[in-house]
Amino acid sequence: MRPARSLSVSGSYTYTRATNDRDLDVRGVFDVYSVPRHTFTLVASQRIGERAAIALDVVGNSSYLTPFLLSGRAYRYPAFTKSDLSGSYGVALGGRARLYTRIENLFNQTYYDGGYFSPGTVFAAGLSFQY
Repeated sequence: MRPARSLSVSGSYTYTRATNDRDLDVRGVFDVYSVPRHTFTLVASQRIGERAAIALDVVGNSSYLTPFLLSGRAYRYPAFTKSDLSGSYGVALGGRARLYTRIENLFNQTYYDGGYFSPGTVFAAGLSFQY
């Protein structure tokens, strides 16, 4: 949706009930591994004048199961919600150039993505050119 001319907001929600017809790795577990039942996203983008923009991305997953090595057991990874903030500013450097910055995991949440531990807050900045 576009609540204002310079503001754009979008989101999504997915419900997935994925199961197997056999308990492949863990006795009694028929869920498809590494697939959260609930997933949502929310993205809000704001233009600020002609040159600047900021965006907030929020993503969340419910808990999900993965088999634990060859132990015959499953591990449930906890649910998480993560927010990222980005911004850019157009500059005149003999063409079209943009300064940008991004802060991932803005609130330093502890979470696992695809079964792997993810880093805390990460900051990146740069300069891009368009020809």
